[in-house]
Amino acid sequence: MSPITQDAERAGPPGTTTGAEDSARDYELVARLLAGDQFVFDELGAAGSPVMLRLARGNASTRRPAEDVVRHAWLGVIKGLAGFHGRSSLRNWTFSILINRAKTRRRWRATTVAEPGSRSKR
Repeated sequence: MSPITQDAERAGPPGTTTGAEDSARDYELVARLLAGDQFVFDELGAAGSPVMLRLARGNASTRRPAEDVVRHAWLGVIKGLAGFHGRSSLRNWTFSILINRAKTRRRWRATTVAEPGSRSKR
């Protein structure tokens, strides 16, 4: 079992150690991800995605839209890695991206649902 998987099983998704360990570990993970370390991304995804999916399910009617939200959140994490400054843990940062993606999806769905009696432009 890899150290990342062991950490995930012990403490949950990325960035769940404490204090200075958390910060140092987060920066190490971000540096490895920015360097293109696919193994780290795979491990983080395996550790974090189930928890993220459970959270996303609270904002989606079925599993499929929740999975889409999780995928979009991971894309947001990848795109935003260079902007991670450690003001919060990597875990909190990742989950804030997930929550924002879920809110965006919910707003989008609310604006695209046709009003009763009107024709849908879909």
